Amino acid sequence: MTPRSTLRGISLAVATGAVLAALATLQGVPSFPATIAGVLSLVAGLLAIVAARAPEPRQGIQGTRPGERRSLPADGIVGSLLFVDLDRFAALNELIGRAVGDALLAAVEDMLDSLTRGGDSVVRLGGDEFGVLLREADASSALETAERIRRLIGDTRINHGSEPLSMSVSIGIATIAAGGGMDDVINRATAACYRAKRHGRNRVEVAKSGPEEELRSSDARWITRVKDAMRDGTLRLYYQPIIDLTDGSVAHHEVLVRIESPEGIVGAGAFIPAAERCGLILELDRYVLRHALPAVAAAGPGVSCAVNLSALSLHDESLPAFLESELARSGAEPSRVTLELTESSAIADFPQMKQTLETLKGMGFVLSLDDFGVGQSSLSQIRSLPIDELKIDGSFVRGLPQDEPGQALVRSINDLAHAVGLHTVAEWVEDAETLAIVTELGSDRAQGFAVGIPRGFLTAGTA
Repeated sequence: MTPRSTLRGISLAVATGAVLAALATLQGVPSFPATIAGVLSLVAGLLAIVAARAPEPRQGIQGTRPGERRSLPADGIVGSLLFVDLDRFAALNELIGRAVGDALLAAVEDMLDSLTRGGDSVVRLGGDEFGVLLREADASSALETAERIRRLIGDTRINHGSEPLSMSVSIGIATIAAGGGMDDVINRATAACYRAKRHGRNRVEVAKSGPEEELRSSDARWITRVKDAMRDGTLRLYYQPIIDLTDGSVAHHEVLVRIESPEGIVGAGAFIPAAERCGLILELDRYVLRHALPAVAAAGPGVSCAVNLSALSLHDESLPAFLESELARSGAEPSRVTLELTESSAIADFPQMKQTLETLKGMGFVLSLDDFGVGQSSLSQIRSLPIDELKIDGSFVRGLPQDEPGQALVRSINDLAHAVGLHTVAEWVEDAETLAIVTELGSDRAQGFAVGIPRGFLTAGTA
């Protein structure tokens, strides 16, 4: 029996002794990874905690299958809601494998159940998110329970070679008033949880009131929608051509993301700000790369694409290893992939960013500086970065036919870029007149509705 098939035979509903026996069996398999053994040790430990506490049966416990989202009990409850989200679980899941990750999530759910009272409810909301409904619990009591959960999960370790892996959790708390709607409570608890993540993770935050919390609540709704779209495949990639102004051929395509729904298509501008504020942008970047690289490989020679990377991704030390893995999995050539970063992210922590870009350049990627002209970079900084392309921010391009000073500025950017060996892309080229002007001003390439609209597939040749 192979380790994978053996794993399928493990039921987390069995007693702790059975899990330990299964672990002993698995560790006897020569090819069984040490990481999985470590995770199962953690699972067994968590189940031991559950067994030792021996709680009375919970009311309203609703387990989920992977990817399934369940709902909390209906309105009319007074108490507090904990929104519990495991920190960086997506990265951990990539390392340990989905089957073991699902087993770990099930054990965490049982542990949460063991820390609550008989009338409370634990719900797997989907993915690595849990709702813990504490009936008749005020904010102080809910905070005490949340801190116990945080400490218990934070004390766990997963054996992984010589370096044990740690786990942590971010928790948001929202109180439930008589007559309050559960949807509003969930949004407030979710917003508090993402505030905890922004403040460094492994924290507990209590929902606040006021305009800022309304924004956080709106962010929470978008984050839930984006996560659902990534899970069910309705977060789609679109490809907008960038043309070479010398011959009209397609130089490459920029990858754009959209949410497709029965109500219509939602552009990235609606949800990217929330993803950046709440820290979901790292997961979103990786989703795009996982789907874009295979598309480039399948499109054949001569087709390439550009993918935007957030500052958070560029400061993530695991980015090069992730890209190496995805290149190997997809078969895409790095020379056919342009990685775009904004000017503002390029100059933030400049020494580290320069080192990161040099690593990516050494891997064979093409590098592009997006939104150039709106940041605070200097020419000396730009010259020292291993970039290949400057994208002139659309705010300088839109309205060029009536903006003579703007034309002089765009010409100067082109001249400066060419002087240091970079080619330029004029963004937001929306009509034929603007296209003619950016061509005359020396731009090498152009992007915008005048040269090609975003489509759901990659194409070669002309736009």
